Amino acid sequence: MKIYIDFDRTLFDTNRFLAELYNLFRESGVNIEQFDKIRKESSIEGFNCYQLLTKLKKTHPFNENIYLKVERFMECVLRFLYQDAEVFLQKAREMNYEIILLTKGNKEFQKEKIRYTFISKYLDGIIVTLIDKGDLNIDYQNGIFIDDSVYEIESILKRNPRRVICINRDNKEKRISDEKVVVVESLKEILDKKLI
Repeated sequence: MKIYIDFDRTLFDTNRFLAELYNLFRESGVNIEQFDKIRKESSIEGFNCYQLLTKLKKTHPFNENIYLKVERFMECVLRFLYQDAEVFLQKAREMNYEIILLTKGNKEFQKEKIRYTFISKYLDGIIVTLIDKGDLNIDYQNGIFIDDSVYEIESILKRNPRRVICINRDNKEKRISDEKVVVVESLKEILDKKLI
């Protein structure tokens, strides 16, 4: 049996990561409004702060030391891994699940974040995509999918997965009306309720 697990906002506190990254930008004189404008214009490529900064630099100069600061920041992203993430992955591994990280975003930048969280030792594979997760050629019928995005979950449900678990860490109302979907607040709750 396979577990396909999302990265951002499922294993990794992306909101806190981005808030601290943007603070680093501000402190280095990066024009946040222009950075966000370029980010939105480049959304098809996925978020990669290095590429976005390089595009921004052409029109809005900033301190070149930001690249080194971002590299150092990225080397310390382990602190953004949710407390229950590693325990969950370890337990799933002990239960003999094949664990595949299924994340959406810029391949290069996502892999850098994943590398510095040191969770690869629990993974049997990493899939980074820019297309909807329900449009991939993967084993949906034998998979348990764990994700926080209602949009992605609805995409996955079209492929008749074995089970889908929606992580609702921010306690926002998640509206999914399908008996295959279980909504939980944490990875710990998945283990406590024996949902895998």
